Amino acid sequence: MSEVLVNRADWAGAPDLPEGWLIVNAPRPLRCADDKEWTGPFRHGRFYAAGPDPDTVDDEAERERARSRVRSWEENDAWPVVFTTNAEIEQQVLAKLAGHGYHSAAEAGVTVPDIAREMGLPWHETTDGSATRPGRAGSGEAKRECRHHGEVDDDHFPCRAPGESAELFTMRRLGYIRDV
Repeated sequence: MSEVLVNRADWAGAPDLPEGWLIVNAPRPLRCADDKEWTGPFRHGRFYAAGPDPDTVDDEAERERARSRVRSWEENDAWPVVFTTNAEIEQQVLAKLAGHGYHSAAEAGVTVPDIAREMGLPWHETTDGSATRPGRAGSGEAKRECRHHGEVDDDHFPCRAPGESAELFTMRRLGYIRDV
């Protein structure tokens, strides 16, 4: 079974749920008598349901009902909702960049949000884009060195060829495209 990765900062749809309940997202309505059900933003679908985690239920009859519910969700192509945060996503992005030899997003000439989107991760943007964009001015990395241009601002793309798109530049810098 796949999963739906959701940034906690973007999550606003669930009704009040008891601690430890599982949340799933599906492309069609999920009908279980004990579930809480609602509709929300389209991810794997727009239908959501929640119910007790079978591993946390003490009563044997309730545990079997919870297991039956999970089987029903699986049969109806419901995927579990897994929560993440910008901080966790940033660590994944930085690990990917480190795997390509970079110590920071700024050194690679990219931003964490841009690489997160390329990786399919749910980066949360604020309305002005400033509070959640590490590697940008104001993040403590206002200046850095470019081997061709000396000291530059975070938004400077070092060694970017004239007319080269940001996407092509990023792919080249990360080694997906080799210089000829």
